[in-house]
Amino acid sequence: MPNLSPARSAGQFCSNACPNAGCHKSVRICMGLTSAKALCYGYTSYNTDPNGGMSLKPQRIEIILETVLDSIALAEEISVHLAAAAGFSEDDQYRIGLAVHESVMNAYQYGNELKREKKIHLVFELWHEKMVIRVADQGTGFRLEEVPDPRMDENMLGETGRGVLLMRAFMDEFDVLVSPGGGAEVIMAKRYRTQ
Repeated sequence: MPNLSPARSAGQFCSNACPNAGCHKSVRICMGLTSAKALCYGYTSYNTDPNGGMSLKPQRIEIILETVLDSIALAEEISVHLAAAAGFSEDDQYRIGLAVHESVMNAYQYGNELKREKKIHLVFELWHEKMVIRVADQGTGFRLEEVPDPRMDENMLGETGRGVLLMRAFMDEFDVLVSPGGGAEVIMAKRYRTQ
């Protein structure tokens, strides 16, 4: 069962993650932060049945990131490690990592407008059939249909739209909502592949 908690030494977060119901081994993930100051704060909830197995509720890991450039790489690294622990292939780990990178980059740059006092909320939900990822900022939000398609001739040299295009291409499900705080909330999911 996932356990994301601050490690004993400053600047590290560790996780014991095993979201697949058939998996019985534990994977320990430890990674150092890229800054001496705290960039994120980890929270978790445990949902197990009376026998200690995985319940029908998802395993949920919540992380609050500061709006600093280093948070983008940190979020990507965490997502790749969680995807590996969840049993995703290397290709899918890369896709998940890149989608999280793009989403947190957008929250950093467009949503929170580089304002460090604003936070980026990153949530991983590990269901039996898929991993759901939520990225919420504290900006003003946006409408997905207003994002220009970078494949159109008139938008080829534009500065926006490529991240949304990549997230849609790499994830099985993708949507953008207005978060409870008023900012944008990107919700994306990757389904486990059947062998």
